[in-house]
Amino acid sequence: MGGNVRLWETSLESLEKSLQEWRTMIGQEDGRPVQITIQRESGLDVTSPKHGKIDPDNAPHVGGNTWAGGTGGRDTAGLGGKGGPYRLDAGHQVYQISQAEKDAVPEEVKRAAREMGEKAFKQRLKEIQMSEYDASTYERFSGAVRRQVQSLRIILDNLQAKGKERQWLRHQAVGELDDAKIIDSLTGEKSIYKRRGELDPQLGSPQQKCKRLSLVVDVSGSMYRFNGVDRRLERSMEAVCMVMEAFENYEDKFKVTPRGKRL
Repeated sequence: MGGNVRLWETSLESLEKSLQEWRTMIGQEDGRPVQITIQRESGLDVTSPKHGKIDPDNAPHVGGNTWAGGTGGRDTAGLGGKGGPYRLDAGHQVYQISQAEKDAVPEEVKRAAREMGEKAFKQRLKEIQMSEYDASTYERFSGAVRRQVQSLRIILDNLQAKGKERQWLRHQAVGELDDAKIIDSLTGEKSIYKRRGELDPQLGSPQQKCKRLSLVVDVSGSMYRFNGVDRRLERSMEAVCMVMEAFENYEDKFKVTPRGKRL
């Protein structure tokens, strides 16, 4: 009526494959670090928001209120701290102070930080020739697909090269007798043969050629005309935003070209 089945992996090939998948999953195979978020109480007060000094060596700074791009500090632009004007990622491990400590920041410091952040935001919009209306519109489309972007990026991280080459496949049930498995044959082992075939690439193996993708979008007048009926234009904008944000920083694997077509 019921019961449990426990499957044990005993073959060398199966164990090696599972180990490779585990290493890829935790980020050790291709140099990706494992990030640990640490919450701690600093016990220090904030003063006034500022950008902070730029470290020419880009050394990691934890705590304090001097350097821009630090983590777990105060007053300066960084990550995981409190009282800073805006977030600034310098590429280091993030140390996060507690939410209670961030909530305890005085209201005047929060107000000054918001004003400084808004000023920096407007300056950035001016640099990229983008209006505040354009920024709010983009944020509306981007926010609607943020979860989908993260899901798609996880899929892209786990993609592997598809190139194959013919070589000896060992641990087979049929084929030519493998000289290295003669002793195993005496003990009754079944997978003692080898044969020529195409071997799938290892998980996480580098991709040899960049894949070229074309994103074709309908920009005809009917998209605007019937947007009030089924939101087709808004959904197209969200889809384009999802694809372009998800494929960012994957230029070594994919080259995405958006194209507008009056279909």
